[in-house]
Amino acid sequence: MVCNVSYGGGHPDSHTYNLGIACGALGGEVLFAAHSKAVLKSNALESKNVISGNSNVYKRSLDMNQAIAEGKRLADIQKRKEEAQKRAEEEAKETAKLVGLSAIKYGDLSNQASKDYVFDVDRFTSFEGNTGPYILYTIVRIKSILNKYMENGGKVESAMIQAPVNQSEKQLMMELAKFNTSMEAAYEETAPHKVCSYIYDLANAFNHFYHETKILTEEDEAKKAGWIALLALTRDVLETCADLLGFKVPERM
Repeated sequence: MVCNVSYGGGHPDSHTYNLGIACGALGGEVLFAAHSKAVLKSNALESKNVISGNSNVYKRSLDMNQAIAEGKRLADIQKRKEEAQKRAEEEAKETAKLVGLSAIKYGDLSNQASKDYVFDVDRFTSFEGNTGPYILYTIVRIKSILNKYMENGGKVESAMIQAPVNQSEKQLMMELAKFNTSMEAAYEETAPHKVCSYIYDLANAFNHFYHETKILTEEDEAKKAGWIALLALTRDVLETCADLLGFKVPERM
């Protein structure tokens, strides 16, 4: 079998050369012509370069085993790409499911059981305001900061909360301190809307602190570690409340 392929001169490009690999893998002979003058002849037996007139003529051997190995390598790369894309699609579907469930459950439970309310899907699914997606986004933001801290060599478990250095940090600590009393009140009154009210206030306190504080770029390592410990506690409390309300938190959003 002989394959004739023309190209624009000089050395054949990668696409043209790949055609040669494919033909060689099938045991064929490949003739590459630059402007129909220069010829690259490839087979499994010989390899040498020939210069003829004004045209470059290349004669290269295509080893069957090399061609097969290259084909397997490219196929493996493509397979990994497809698997990664599939995982990303599956993760996106799972995240959308978690966000949707949080929107419905939080939207329902955030209202007092004894009162009627309007089932507003647009409001429930908003990432702003007193909604489930807003709570999830806040938790995922905290997780992202903690992950970056650990990627840079920090250890969250060894960090210790320090005395507050600004008002937003103090306010966040005060909201965290309300956890026990808020949960007791919600339990005694069978009022899950109080859990929603509490974690909304806590999420707002954290986001206020986050926007006022450069956490990961802080040069004082002790101060940074104190903030990281505060974030870890905030994450734990928010996730506990989300679990009480019956919805899970994704790793990314």
